[in-house]
Amino acid sequence: MTEDIELVKDGVRIGTETYRIGDVIKAVDKYGNVEYEGRVEFGKYLDGEGYGTLFHLGFIVRGSWEQTLIDFLDDAKSKGWKIVKEEKKFDIKEGGVTKYYTLTRKSDGREFTCTQFYDANLDTSNEVVEAHDGKPVTKEEEEAVKKAVREFLER
Repeated sequence: MTEDIELVKDGVRIGTETYRIGDVIKAVDKYGNVEYEGRVEFGKYLDGEGYGTLFHLGFIVRGSWEQTLIDFLDDAKSKGWKIVKEEKKFDIKEGGVTKYYTLTRKSDGREFTCTQFYDANLDTSNEVVEAHDGKPVTKEEEEAVKKAVREFLER
């Protein structure tokens, strides 16, 4: 790969594309089939060369199998596959003493607040999802918001 590589906050820029820790990327063939898929992480990995195997530190893609980010991209490029980043469904902001997460759904701009209440042991004792427009929140929307907050907290 001859493209410029630059470390950026929470990720790496390769050429004109930025890959951030937590991004889900897919290698898609010309028929639209997902050939490889995984989450970008930063960590240690084995070089996989067998004799005298060594650990390295860098960007890896964990999914159907673990490989370095650069190998994932090179392999897909050599096979003529397109790299697709999974679109995140929400933008999230965090704030407050009691945890309030404000989420904006990208598809229509509808805003939600997920409030997490904590007990004396700092365990989440209750979680409430409300929409800023005052309309009822469907079960599917509530689950999607809670899932987005969990994924945000795992980063």
